[in-house]
Amino acid sequence: MNFFQRLPYSSLRAVANIHSKNAPISLHSIKSYQITKLAIVSRNYNADHNPHSLKASSGKQTSAPKQVEEQTPIEHTKVTPKIELTANAQPKTFSTAATFLRRFFKRLAPQYQALEIGKNIFQACQRNPQEFVDFWHKKANMPETFQSWFSVSLLYVWLCSVRLRAESKELAPFVKQQLIDNFFNLAEQKIRAQGIKSGKIVNDTLKDLHSCYLGMFVSFDQGFVSSDALLAAAVWRNVLNNCESAQVLEYTVDYIRQQLHMLDSLSSEAFITGDFGFDPPNFN
Repeated sequence: MNFFQRLPYSSLRAVANIHSKNAPISLHSIKSYQITKLAIVSRNYNADHNPHSLKASSGKQTSAPKQVEEQTPIEHTKVTPKIELTANAQPKTFSTAATFLRRFFKRLAPQYQALEIGKNIFQACQRNPQEFVDFWHKKANMPETFQSWFSVSLLYVWLCSVRLRAESKELAPFVKQQLIDNFFNLAEQKIRAQGIKSGKIVNDTLKDLHSCYLGMFVSFDQGFVSSDALLAAAVWRNVLNNCESAQVLEYTVDYIRQQLHMLDSLSSEAFITGDFGFDPPNFN
């Protein structure tokens, strides 16, 4: 039954007559009684369904007895992780950023390695001054000048550049560039040691020497892959231009072939570490 439904008018009139027999019945008193009755019914309804929210008419809050719920204790169990070792377990990889940096610096690794390798090979190319005097000056009739040192030293640099072609394609170009850079750095030091302080003169001289370097390498490569006759012509034009002895020229060509064979027999580790030496020319 809905307690909030309006009571019938006849019932209200009867109740009003009971409580007030002598007073006249008016519509206003009937409505007041109806509102009071609805309030009492509403309070009783709230007390039955929600006793905690019930308030006494005196303004004091009535509280229902609290029910203590029994709580079951929580059991804490220790969980041990399972570690499985399998032969097919893959190693952990780095994040995307670390992988990108590793790939980026991997391409730069040959350039940094070439710095030390080029220095090691160039140290093996430097000749003993006494060797230059005994053969290149006395036997080959080369003057003791800077141009003579440049031609003879560049010959040994070319021999090492030929051996570099057998190395890794990723590493060989950078090592060759470092080898040439070390050679021209030493050439610049020797030019300045002659008392030349003008930067313009030094730069112009290095440009001319660079042109000689390119022409010498091209002619030597052509003679190396062609015949001894073309190789002898390249040696005579670039190194022994003052030599008038055909025997010395023939020996020089044989000496170049022997040193190329020696370099070809070297291991990669011995070559890139500079753990080798050229045989001194011995012409009798």
